[in-house]
Amino acid sequence: MNSAQGPTYGTPEMRRLQRLMVAARIAMSVAIVSATVLASVLFSRYEHLTLDGLQTIRMLIIIAGIMGLGALTLSSRWATRRDHLIADARYIALREEEQANLRFQSALEYSMVPKVLVDRDEFITVANPAFATLVSRTPSELIGSRIDQLMTTLPEEPAGAPPVTTLREEVKVDYCTITRPSDQSRRILRRMTVMIPRSLNESYSKIVQFDDLTGTIEDQRMLANDKRILEERVEQRTRTLQIVNSELEGFAYSVSHDLRGPLRAIDGFGQVLRHSAADKLDPTELQYLDRIISATQKMGELIDSLLRMSRLSTAQLDMADLDLTQLVNDVLLDVRTEHPGHPADVKVDEGMRVRGDRVLLRNAFANLIGNSFKFSRNTQQPQIEIRMVNRNRYWNEVTVSDNGAGFDQQYAEKLFRPFQRLHRSDEFEGHGIGLASVKRVIDRHGGTLSATGEPGQGATISMTLPAASINESESDSD
Repeated sequence: MNSAQGPTYGTPEMRRLQRLMVAARIAMSVAIVSATVLASVLFSRYEHLTLDGLQTIRMLIIIAGIMGLGALTLSSRWATRRDHLIADARYIALREEEQANLRFQSALEYSMVPKVLVDRDEFITVANPAFATLVSRTPSELIGSRIDQLMTTLPEEPAGAPPVTTLREEVKVDYCTITRPSDQSRRILRRMTVMIPRSLNESYSKIVQFDDLTGTIEDQRMLANDKRILEERVEQRTRTLQIVNSELEGFAYSVSHDLRGPLRAIDGFGQVLRHSAADKLDPTELQYLDRIISATQKMGELIDSLLRMSRLSTAQLDMADLDLTQLVNDVLLDVRTEHPGHPADVKVDEGMRVRGDRVLLRNAFANLIGNSFKFSRNTQQPQIEIRMVNRNRYWNEVTVSDNGAGFDQQYAEKLFRPFQRLHRSDEFEGHGIGLASVKRVIDRHGGTLSATGEPGQGATISMTLPAASINESESDSD
C-alpha cells in the first residue's frame, strides 16, 4: 500500500541521502563539463602547445574522469543505501500492519458484542464467537455464508426499541430478525454497519455489529401491558369510588333528614313532658327523663359530627398557597372564645406557609388546637406550641404540642379512628370524631399524620403538608 513507502521519504536519513546524491550528480557533471570545455579550448590551439601542455591536458582529463567515476560510485552507494532504507521501511510497515490486524482480530474474537466482517459480495469472512452463539452456529460454519440469508430485514424500527445514538455519520443503523435453529426462537436485532477503508487486507470491506433487543422489547411490551392493566384498574376503582361517594352522599342525606326528624321529636316531646309533668314525677323519673333528653341531644351532635366528617371526604379541594401562621391565629381567637379563662401560653411560629385548602385546614387546626386547650385545662401552667419545619422543597412538617393529659403511646393508632376515645367522658367531653376528621383532611392533602404522647406529660401531633410554591422558587434560586 502507499502508506508503506510514504513514510520512508520523509525520514531525516532519507532526506540527507537525497541531498548527497544530488550533490554527487552535480559534482560529476561539473567535472566532466569542465574537463571537456578545457580540453576543447586547448586542442583548438594544438599547434601552439608544447609537450608539457599536452601532458597537462592529459592529466586534466584523467582527473576529471576520476572525479566523475568517484561521484558515480558515491551516487550508486547512496542509491543502494536508499533502497535498503525503503525496504526496511516497507518491512516495518508490513509488520505494523500485521500486528494491527492481529490486535483487531483479537478484539473481534474476545468481544462480547456479536460482530462479523463481510466482503463486497455480502459473504461473511470473519465471525466472532458472540455472533456464532447468537445464531446457534460455529464460527467456521458461518465463513462463506451470505449474511442476508441468515436474517430478515425489518421495514421499520420495532416498537419498544431503545433509542440509539451513533458517533459517526457513516454508520448505518437498521433492524432485522433471525430464527435460531437450536430452539426456533425469534430474535429481534439492531444492526449497525460501517464501511472499512481499503487496506493491505482486502478480504473484507465492512464490519457489522448486532445488539439483541428481544429481551428489551419484550420488557417494554410487558410494561406497556402492565400500564394498560393498571390504567384499567385505576379507572375501575375510580368508578367504584364514585359509586361509594354517591352512596355516602345518599347516606348523609338520609342521616340529615330521616334520623333528625325522630330525634327532634323525641327531644321536643321530652322537653314538653319535662315542663308539663315535672310536679307529677318523682326525682328518679325526672332523672330518667333528663337522661333521655340528654341522649337525644348527644345523638344530634354525633350526627352533626358524622356529617361534617363525611363532607371532608367528598368536598372539592381548592388548593392555594396559605399563610398558615395567620390561619392558626384566627383559629386561636375562636378557641379562646370557646374556652374563656383558659391560661394557655400559646407559641406560634412566624412565617409558616403551606399549600392546601383553607376551609379543610382551618377545620383540622380547629380540632387540634381545641383538643390541646381541652386536654390541658387541668394543667397548672398549660403550654401549647405550633411549629413548622421545612423538610424539603415539597413538604413541610407541622407539629401541634401541649403539656396536657397526654395518652399511652401503645394506643396511638386509635386516636385517628372514629369514635375511639382514650379518656372517659366524665373527664373530657367529646365524640371521638375530631382527630379522625383531621386525618381525613391530611389524607386529602397527600400528607402523613402521627402522634406521640405520655400520660400526664402532654401530646404532640405531627403532620406533613405540601410546601407553598414560594418554597420551591426559593430552592431554585439557591
